[in-house]
Amino acid sequence: MSNTGAALVRLGEGDRRRAIGALLLHSFAAVLGALVASFPAQAQVEQYIEPPERKYLYQEDAKKKENEQRKRAEAKQKRDAAKQKLQAGANVPLDINATSIDYDNTGNVIEAQGDVIVTYGSTVAEARRGQVNVTTNEAKLEGDVRISDVTSNISADSAFLDMDDGSAELKDADIFFAEGDYQLFARDADRAPGDVYTLEDTVLSTCHCPEGDDCLPWSLRAKDAEITREGYGYAWNTSFAVFDVPVFYFPFLMFPAKNERQSGLLFPTIGSGRQSGLTFELPFFWAIDESTDSTITAVYESEIRSGADIEFRKLFSRRHSLEAGFVYLNESQRNGDLLGTNVENLDDPTFDENRIAGYVDHSWSGSLAGQPLQFLLDGNYVSDDLFLREYEKSEIDDFNTRFVTSTAVLRTPIGTTYGLDLRGEYNQAIVDDDDFVFQRLPEVALYGIDSFRPFGENPLGLKVSANTNLTSVHFTRRKSFEGVRSELNEQFKMPFYFGNYFDGQVNAGVRGTLYNVTQQDVVARNDVDEFPDGEVVGDVEVDDDLEATMFDSTSNRVVPNFGGTLNTVLERVFTVPDDSSLKRIAELGTIGRREKLVRLKHTLEPGLKYRYVPYVSQEENPQFDSQDRLAERNVVTYELVQRLYGRYEPRDPYVYGIEEATPELTDLGTLRSTTPLDQDLSFGFEPENAALEYQRLRQGSVREMANFELSQSFDVNEERKDLLEDEDAFSDVSARLALLPNE
Repeated sequence: MSNTGAALVRLGEGDRRRAIGALLLHSFAAVLGALVASFPAQAQVEQYIEPPERKYLYQEDAKKKENEQRKRAEAKQKRDAAKQKLQAGANVPLDINATSIDYDNTGNVIEAQGDVIVTYGSTVAEARRGQVNVTTNEAKLEGDVRISDVTSNISADSAFLDMDDGSAELKDADIFFAEGDYQLFARDADRAPGDVYTLEDTVLSTCHCPEGDDCLPWSLRAKDAEITREGYGYAWNTSFAVFDVPVFYFPFLMFPAKNERQSGLLFPTIGSGRQSGLTFELPFFWAIDESTDSTITAVYESEIRSGADIEFRKLFSRRHSLEAGFVYLNESQRNGDLLGTNVENLDDPTFDENRIAGYVDHSWSGSLAGQPLQFLLDGNYVSDDLFLREYEKSEIDDFNTRFVTSTAVLRTPIGTTYGLDLRGEYNQAIVDDDDFVFQRLPEVALYGIDSFRPFGENPLGLKVSANTNLTSVHFTRRKSFEGVRSELNEQFKMPFYFGNYFDGQVNAGVRGTLYNVTQQDVVARNDVDEFPDGEVVGDVEVDDDLEATMFDSTSNRVVPNFGGTLNTVLERVFTVPDDSSLKRIAELGTIGRREKLVRLKHTLEPGLKYRYVPYVSQEENPQFDSQDRLAERNVVTYELVQRLYGRYEPRDPYVYGIEEATPELTDLGTLRSTTPLDQDLSFGFEPENAALEYQRLRQGSVREMANFELSQSFDVNEERKDLLEDEDAFSDVSARLALLPNE
């Protein structure tokens, strides 16, 4: 409105200048008339002919000037009236911008043409043309209409909008709700106060199509529908379609349309089985508060069990979360029968009538006395070895797992490239005897990376990086030997490259290990040859399936290693057409809602690897895990890897689709540089940095969509020594294919 005010000021000054000019002109005419008063005929002519102005020598021009002056006066009057009304309602944040703005005769309606933008509070409306009533705050918009507010983004061919209560009448509307990430299309849509939508010929979905493609992966298509946000939706004459192909028809359908979590019953699971009989599960979701919820599921199988499955979730902050679960099953109905469960090779195939299982996942990051700390707990428990085979609970472990493992880590960084861990690990054996399973209680680890440039800046990019890992682990169990393993693993790498032709690295390292056996009453599963049946070794009585083995109280080993890699890459970039089927597949899921696939890069990567580990005798050392028997290696591996990368760009890198409303990255603080410890220290949480979020939002992403790898190894030692007559120095050809089109 400031431009209008300026225009009013300029018009007033022009009128005054013209009035002064006219006064001077008439004065000059009066003087001239007095001078020629002695000429009667001439005076008579002057009575009937008006002296012309210098700029308007014709009568038509004079009339045109009068019309323009009248229009300017009327426009000034309308603007003044509109300005007074806007000033009187100054508490209403109404702003109108357009290429051309005019007013009707009453001054109540603003007519705007060209790039119209109407802002009212938190509502922003855009159109090619429109009319706005400044008295009622109603707007009629036409041509590429876009309406954005805090709850939705709307596009339509035309709209009638009441900006006071938010009601609207829309034609050919596309409505998107960011909260809940769902959208709807409708030929006619009415929005009533309270976000109540009445729709005709509508399509509802949570999927987003690529640009220029209207084929949704799935959708609900209804003749009529009524949807209340934070309430429920009702649809009549509805079909469920997959890629525009109708699959199911519903005369009437009711569904929730809530963004906020609500307590209530969830959809039940009903079935039957030959062994289980009738099965029924009814979950109840309990929204305890904004950051806490629980799911309580009643479990019933008529021939086997009844019980409850409880899940609990709590988000204390961005860096502190808790998730836990508990399962109770009463299985008295089965009378101890296995009912077909495979118990082959299990050490203990028994189970109780009352079975329990549970898990807890706890993650916390903070500081103590200014020192950053992180704690992670992943605890799991089952009451018997058959539990996961008969009741699947992926939060605990897979149904065919050999061990149920619980871990805990307390971690702190040291400087910028080192970290210190205090860890613990407890294992439940599902197949073997729990008494012979090692527990790592506790484990201390110091690890980090150092980088040096002894050659300075050079065209080959030569530098040296040192990876240090110092650990000490106490292995304990109920039966057999126990001890402590302390180890220093130092690895050096020297990467290099030659232009854009190839790159590689040379690496060397040494692993030094010290063993301290703290308990010598050692038994191992084997046939008895050395000890007679019934003899006591330490605290353990040897029977016919156990053999005692004695170790030195201390022992050690030093194992060096050497290797290198050499790689090159050929690549080609392709533009992805909008109608490509690959583009459609790659944009399925959540990624397609935010980003679109624009380019593909295909790489061909030949590579050569060499690994050498000399033979070192380790038989006199105790074996706590697989790391205590490092095999001799002298192997060359050649491989060919093909990868397909996808370049995704954001569908809308701006807030509410308005570029001016999106802050620059520099306005959000400095982007934090990552360190080698970030992946380990974050526990899945991103840094609290808004700039990182906007960087991803505006720059898009690159994702590996597929890879295919062929490789084969050649054992140099096997070729030289001919260790086994039937063994071939060449390994089998290994092939691996991974498809990740929309991960």
